[in-house]
Amino acid sequence: LATIPLFILTQTTTLDIPVMNMTGMDATIAVYIDFNKDGVLDDTNEKFTAMVADGATTVSVDVLVPVTAVVGQDVGMRIRLANDMAEVMTSTGQAMSGEVEDYMVQIVGFDYGDLPDTYGTTDPDGPKHIVTEDLTLGNCVDSEINGQPQGMAGLMTGGDDNDPGLAT
Repeated sequence: LATIPLFILTQTTTLDIPVMNMTGMDATIAVYIDFNKDGVLDDTNEKFTAMVADGATTVSVDVLVPVTAVVGQDVGMRIRLANDMAEVMTSTGQAMSGEVEDYMVQIVGFDYGDLPDTYGTTDPDGPKHIVTEDLTLGNCVDSEINGQPQGMAGLMTGGDDNDPGLAT
């Protein structure tokens, strides 16, 4: 891949993968991402496939990042291309055709605000930034799927420093 886009918690990322299929028949591509970082590319929960038409030079694969994905750490991504769907149904093992490529990618999350929603705290225009462990305000930074509006902006309960969100 020339450029790997961001994989954002709870969002769909479209990978545009350069391919070459000159076999005279359709092929299959599978993308595996180790979202839980357990060292195993799960064939059911971490696999995304697409058909690669004969003569294709690019294929798009949509990857939905689950809310349970590990945020801010390197995780493995494997891409397999083969003539036969059965050959890419598993992340490991021999295939009689095709190619395998491995990459390290990161899943990112957004940290949102806590002010009451009259301040425009929630999406689509809610203030947010990509979580990084290098920048924090208060005790921690956390990843959320939307703003966390509260009357006291998290001063008494909840908020960034009192609610760990999805990932801290």
